[in-house]
Amino acid sequence: MKIFDKEGWVYYAQADHMSGEEIGSAIEGLYEAGASNVQVISTVTKKNRSGYVFLIDARPEYRDSVEKVLILETGVTGWHCIETVHRHLRVEYLKKEVCFRWKENQILLNLEAKKAYGLEITLRPEHRSCELLKKELDRMGKKYSVRTCNAIIYKIFSENLEEFNLDIYDKEGTDDGM
Repeated sequence: MKIFDKEGWVYYAQADHMSGEEIGSAIEGLYEAGASNVQVISTVTKKNRSGYVFLIDARPEYRDSVEKVLILETGVTGWHCIETVHRHLRVEYLKKEVCFRWKENQILLNLEAKKAYGLEITLRPEHRSCELLKKELDRMGKKYSVRTCNAIIYKIFSENLEEFNLDIYDKEGTDDGM
């Protein structure tokens, strides 16, 4: 197992004056500014006020744009910026075009999954592919949960399928019961 390093910045900021809608806008703005990951944790601050802690990962080239959004969208007047080394495994992004069949319906979708090479090789469908599959199946009148769509996409990539028949899958049994 090989582990890789890359430079990065972690920002830590706390705010006790923002609504949930403002938090959502700030998260969106931070991603648009180049943040790699944004986490917001609910907290209780001084004087028993509810608040939020922002944890933001960004690559060095996005430092200025991330800080600008942090100032403008959150209104914080101070934050911590810590230079870090991001340790990570080798990952591979897999893409596959798959034909889904259900009754007389048929759709062709481009799906993605992430393969990580750690102590063991893992495979994880990309969430946006699970949401896409759910949306397209909903349009056809086929109702599955995002979790079931995740299991279907996992099966497709792990078994290297190019076609997936939902009628057969339903006979095998799903956890949706729909």
